[in-house]
Amino acid sequence: MRFGLKILSVFTSSLLLAGCVTSEPEVEAVVTQETPEASKRYENQVGLQMFMWNWDSIAKECEFLGASGIDWVQTSPPQEHIRGAAWWTVYQPVSYQIESRLGSREQFRNMVSTCAEHDVDIIADAVINHMTAQDSGTGYAGTEFTKYEYPGLYTRADFHNCNLTPNDQIADYKNLAQVQTCELLGLSDLDTKSEKVQQSHPCLPQ
Repeated sequence: MRFGLKILSVFTSSLLLAGCVTSEPEVEAVVTQETPEASKRYENQVGLQMFMWNWDSIAKECEFLGASGIDWVQTSPPQEHIRGAAWWTVYQPVSYQIESRLGSREQFRNMVSTCAEHDVDIIADAVINHMTAQDSGTGYAGTEFTKYEYPGLYTRADFHNCNLTPNDQIADYKNLAQVQTCELLGLSDLDTKSEKVQQSHPCLPQ
């Protein structure tokens, strides 16, 4: 059975992360905010986190999920990421292309459309604050990068350089300045207050 009013729109294949608005018109997307008012709207909804499921597998499950009363599915991040077998590789973006180990842009689009047919919305997990921790490499879709240089996207000036710890990593999680400007586990930390970063990132306010 269905519960309450649907308030999350389906995210299209141009949408990258939770809370991002797509430029493609065929499926509506909305920005959701974590406010007390918004939280109440979720009270009567049933969602399912399908962590590390690929797009084709989620699409195959949506008929059953919809019939079972599932309102939405949360996926792992869909953007291009570093190579590797570990789950956390998908949380280290190298570009905002929808090409990852979990599937291609077209497979993502098909998943969204298939699930929409069964009244199941898709929410993509978000990676907003950082890029990678690798010194250099080639992403899943072929993007070459260094830790602070992402072609056509970011340069060293777009990242924090906290100078508060010997290795620029967070050492004291009770220290506000460290938490806000130093690196978590060596992940290159984006300066999200920067207008350029906000313009480059699909999920930050313009």
